[in-house]
Amino acid sequence: MIVATGSYEKPFYVNGWHLPNVMGTGAAQIFLKSHKVFPGKNVVICGNGPLNFQLASELEKKGLKVIAISETGKSPFKNFLSSFMCSILSPLIFFKGVINYLKLLTKKSQVFHEHTLKDIREDNGKKTVSLVSKNNKIIEINDVDVVCLNYGFYPNNDIARLLGLSGSFNKKKNYFEVKKNLFGETSDENVYFVGEAARNVGAAVSLYEGQLAAFKIISKLAGRINLFKILLVKTNYYRSILFQFFLWKIFSKSISNVENISDETIVCRCENVRFKHLKKFLSYDQIDSGLIKRITRLGMGRCQARYCSPALTELFQNKFDDKNFKDLMFAPQNPIQPVNVEQVAHEKEEWYGYVSDDLPKLFKTNLIKKKSYKHKISIIGAGIMGVSAAYYLSKREKDLCLIDLKQPNSQASGSNAGSLHLQLLSYDFDPNNSKQKESLVKLLTVQKKAPEKWRELELELKSDFEISTDGGLMLVENESDLKKLINKVELEKSVGVDTRILEFDQFHSKFPLISNKMKYAGFCAGEGKINPLLATNKIFESLASKNISGYFNDNIQAIEKTNFGFKVITSSSIIETEILLCCAGSWSNQIANHLNLPLKVRGIPQQMIVTEPVEYQLKTLVAHIGRHLTLKQASNGNFIIGGGWTAESSKLTGHTHCKLDSFEGNAWVANRVIPALSKIKIIRSWAAMSVDVGGYPLVGEHPMMKNFYVMVSSNGYTLGPVLGEIISKQILDNHSEYNFFDQSRVN
Repeated sequence: MIVATGSYEKPFYVNGWHLPNVMGTGAAQIFLKSHKVFPGKNVVICGNGPLNFQLASELEKKGLKVIAISETGKSPFKNFLSSFMCSILSPLIFFKGVINYLKLLTKKSQVFHEHTLKDIREDNGKKTVSLVSKNNKIIEINDVDVVCLNYGFYPNNDIARLLGLSGSFNKKKNYFEVKKNLFGETSDENVYFVGEAARNVGAAVSLYEGQLAAFKIISKLAGRINLFKILLVKTNYYRSILFQFFLWKIFSKSISNVENISDETIVCRCENVRFKHLKKFLSYDQIDSGLIKRITRLGMGRCQARYCSPALTELFQNKFDDKNFKDLMFAPQNPIQPVNVEQVAHEKEEWYGYVSDDLPKLFKTNLIKKKSYKHKISIIGAGIMGVSAAYYLSKREKDLCLIDLKQPNSQASGSNAGSLHLQLLSYDFDPNNSKQKESLVKLLTVQKKAPEKWRELELELKSDFEISTDGGLMLVENESDLKKLINKVELEKSVGVDTRILEFDQFHSKFPLISNKMKYAGFCAGEGKINPLLATNKIFESLASKNISGYFNDNIQAIEKTNFGFKVITSSSIIETEILLCCAGSWSNQIANHLNLPLKVRGIPQQMIVTEPVEYQLKTLVAHIGRHLTLKQASNGNFIIGGGWTAESSKLTGHTHCKLDSFEGNAWVANRVIPALSKIKIIRSWAAMSVDVGGYPLVGEHPMMKNFYVMVSSNGYTLGPVLGEIISKQILDNHSEYNFFDQSRVN
């Protein structure tokens, strides 16, 4: 495979960069050359490098007026040595550039060297462009139709990161650079990267890299090689590399792309995230791009973080290095580009139950010197289970702490789709399994309390979790599946869950998006949705306001039983604690293993698919009795598609990713249920580790060790606060309302 995906232009983050008719220099060239149109007459070009002067010349030839060019570098005539070397190495390109530059001066275009864009303002479609000199002198240019910007490029290397190819973080240019040899061979011998996809090299170098890769592949496939041609291309390649070196000496840039950012500057235009929303993270000792994404929605939009991730690397430049850059950059996920649902929808075979997979390996640096701390209660895991338990415990006990390998809400809870389930999911219910009934009754007994407990918590915290309880539909399209639905509804009603069966005519008028292939539906009025990115963080913030201790980005290396209770040894601390509560989800077995305790928890990697936002029409949750599907529409218009389709942990990237079969099958079921999804684009996906604990929550004191408690469950987001209150009563009052931890949970 040869990857030659090029690069895209970095935004320059100032007020107004997102306005209409403010575009990249490359975009302006596409308008001009490919579409033969241009959205205005008076143009200002701002940025760094020869491409801006080339565009100015092309615009003038078409009769447009380039009012001014703002260039961060010095005048090329002030750098004689580099100019001389460029004229020797590539005289045609160099002197063509000089002629373009001189023509602009004769056209009375103003050229401002050593000036930077400060901001862009708009009034009735006309723009005012403010420039600032290195001496802080402000120049304003009025009556501008179009502003073209080019302050550097960013390699389009998502494919390299998805494949886990070796590379390094270029601290000078603030991007990931693919490691490859002269012929474009990467760390995978069958994958070649050429040109700007690997690093910024320019058009000429890209051309020769492509030729060298072709020669190498021909020699592998055909066993022959033309040494003279290779020598000629190599000569041109190295000459072009030298030319690029001296060219960028002429256009040397000493500013970053966040040089003139302000609180109100939009950083992510897809989700309207401003710099003020990111500012607080600058003071964090360690950052987690996933945490920033979950709290602010940075990078969740249609451009798939292409135009806001450069801001992340620029703003947090001092925190990036070759050891941590993969953790700090947004995790690569498919699809690489937005794609219509119908283009990836293919029917797959159904199955029952869950598919387990190995957990992603999580490593942290071990510090030699460790600080010692003491707490009455220590909670391992700061997802929804951990913070819920801490919240209810903290009402009566302040001496407690949270421990997490990463930041709070960064694993399964932070990847949750936000369903508040009340009825049973189809793939949790097997009508042929008589032994399962007792477990499901236990689950439903606590699950029916969950929506009201969330409402109660929302009021206590005086917050808005964006909870809606518009009900949930379980769709049926044949008589066989109807029998399964009837059995499921009877079981739910037996414990007081309000569910009823509707015929097509009874639900279709209210839910017109649903396909007419669906003949019946189970409707559960109490089901709903929540914003998990808000809710968990609000609970955690309430704990922080009580000064509850937190040990984050801290890997547990050992746990010892002591006379005092337990000693938790992390990569940076030794924490002595009287009571230990494990809320580690999929990693709970690993925690129990430190104490040589058996535990029956399976890690279940599952995927979610997200579409572009469209008109908000679907308020209810949607599921299918015979197919793996959960489907909802967020209030901002995104459709969120899931349903327990298995993902997998990638050895290439260390992340959990969607599987192709699951992606296609999940999209197919969603499209079958809601045909209108066909032309809607999928913009992103994600995968995370869920758990299988045998049908009902695993909550309580371990039967083989006093003061070691476990709290883990499927449907964990729905059940977090309910189980948090249950475990707090058990720990503080030795009150066990439910028998959720018998001997069967450890085999």
